[in-house]
Amino acid sequence: MTVLCPAGLPTREEAIRAIGVQGLMGRLTTTDVGFVAARTIESALRGRPVYIPGAINRLLRFLGVLAPPTFAARFIRGRWRETHRKIGAMA
Repeated sequence: MTVLCPAGLPTREEAIRAIGVQGLMGRLTTTDVGFVAARTIESALRGRPVYIPGAINRLLRFLGVLAPPTFAARFIRGRWRETHRKIGAMA
């Protein structure tokens, strides 16, 4: 079994909009859907239990392990709150 931790995937218009309003961080943590699908299958066939696409996403996961869970949760909540605020301002 392999678990995929994909970060941003531009699969629908609202996802693309949410990625766009995040600016540089959104662009750095987003990966092409086809690439992610192919690499996930490769990882599963090699018996790797977890696949995280992109060096930035792997770094963020590593930092998340070092940080207290409450800090990581606050960081993620703040990032998504700001994203939704920006999307709402666009409407």
